[in-house]
Amino acid sequence: MCSNSPVYQKKMEFPTQLNKVVRTNVSRPKKTDQKDHDHDQEEILIIDVEIQRCDEYVKFDVYINDEDDKVPSKENQVKTEYAGSFVNVPHHHHSHRINDNDHHDDHKMMMTSLKLGLSELIEDLGADDDDDDVIVSLIPKSGIDNVVIKGIKLRLNLLLDVLYNSPHCC
Repeated sequence: MCSNSPVYQKKMEFPTQLNKVVRTNVSRPKKTDQKDHDHDQEEILIIDVEIQRCDEYVKFDVYINDEDDKVPSKENQVKTEYAGSFVNVPHHHHSHRINDNDHHDDHKMMMTSLKLGLSELIEDLGADDDDDDVIVSLIPKSGIDNVVIKGIKLRLNLLLDVLYNSPHCC
């Protein structure tokens, strides 16, 4: 099981194994000066994930804090916002095997990304546009020896791009 003591680093080094709670600052993108279009811009959190064995169940939760809440406490737990979860449902890739002893494809590694829209959540936290960072916490729930976080970043996208072009938005 994972350790109860979270690791907090202002800037986490990636890649990192998600075998305990991880907290790190993530830089926020600068919003454009177009005041009429502020409501059309969405801050997208992108977490690049490597699943080492796609035939195993994996789950972790993502929480966001304002950058001013650096030290975890009961007081700022109230100010923590749940952003979403990553879940990998076990699946097998069937390949054309030459014989029954050929199992090399059974446990493939998989690269993917979790993308979460955060603008409303960041607003609920009271983070101002002049705040440079937010704190992202990753809480492993299952399959902790199977997950490597390759990177975490925040990108700014027009809301229409997010809605209609999400595979290519970031």
